Amino acid sequence: MATTENDYIEVPGKLSLTFKADHIDLLQIGVLGTHLHRVLNQVAISIIQVHDQHARQLSEPTAIKFIPQTFNREDALISARIKNLRQGSVEMDIAAVVAAVFTQPGGAAILENLLSNAIWAIGTYAAKMTNVTVDWKSKGRNDGSYDLLLRPEAGRKKLRPRIEKFIDLLAESPNGGRLHLKTSDLDLEIHFNAPPAANPREKHEPGLVN
Repeated sequence: MATTENDYIEVPGKLSLTFKADHIDLLQIGVLGTHLHRVLNQVAISIIQVHDQHARQLSEPTAIKFIPQTFNREDALISARIKNLRQGSVEMDIAAVVAAVFTQPGGAAILENLLSNAIWAIGTYAAKMTNVTVDWKSKGRNDGSYDLLLRPEAGRKKLRPRIEKFIDLLAESPNGGRLHLKTSDLDLEIHFNAPPAANPREKHEPGLVN
């Protein structure tokens, strides 16, 4: 992981994001930035919680203790940096960086698959909503490892509401549109305000937990 300015350390990989609509307004751009940031932070916390669950079973050190209690872990652990921004529709490449307070041995490396985990969680919970259509272009290795962060109670109680709010706010726009999220191994497209009769709620069911 490479050190970046302002005491953050870059997490491997990138997230390619494309948002298209008939007319994109500032509110939608604000929703994309603010709520995707919140989702990434909660995904990171869920990944750490899953790791620590296994660590306790093996009597190994947990990782959450590497984050100071005074640190606002749910909103400031992860920052998303724009690497490229293209004209026309909203198209950008995003790199995630983790706060340097989480650089103790065995700490930041746990978040290596953060961006793919985030796409999996977004696609899984969006598929349970009625105002969007979810289309999985690629589900990567699909070996069940992405499911783990959705199982803890904390994940269902905190992660799912953040994702649902993120999707709801984008879907509220009368312009409709679609959101395309892609990493090296996952490829997801979400269509907003799709007519239920013309589009099934989901084309490819991930088959994960409720």
